[in-house]
Amino acid sequence: MTSSGSVHPRAAAILEFWLSEKWSSAKWDDFPRAQSKVWFSGKPETDASIRSKFAQDLEDIAAGKLDSWLLSSPQDTLAGVILMDQLARIPARLCPFQ
Repeated sequence: MTSSGSVHPRAAAILEFWLSEKWSSAKWDDFPRAQSKVWFSGKPETDASIRSKFAQDLEDIAAGKLDSWLLSSPQDTLAGVILMDQLARIPARLCPFQ
């Protein structure tokens, strides 16, 4: 992956949370197993953290407000996929989006 300098700041925040702080320089094999605790924990604390950090992004993407950066780089697009496919599941478990 390329340097996070060319990635939208919100996309970088999503990638750092989901893939680890080393996402921009890591190879797939380098991702720590600890990251799977974020992916699969289902703990209320993890859900609350995701909701507090990304609820606005989820609302914005649903309203089409993130279109300006979603396709501007492969990393931005990946962040959008993670946001819509993975992070959207957590708040839905707590309070479904209308």
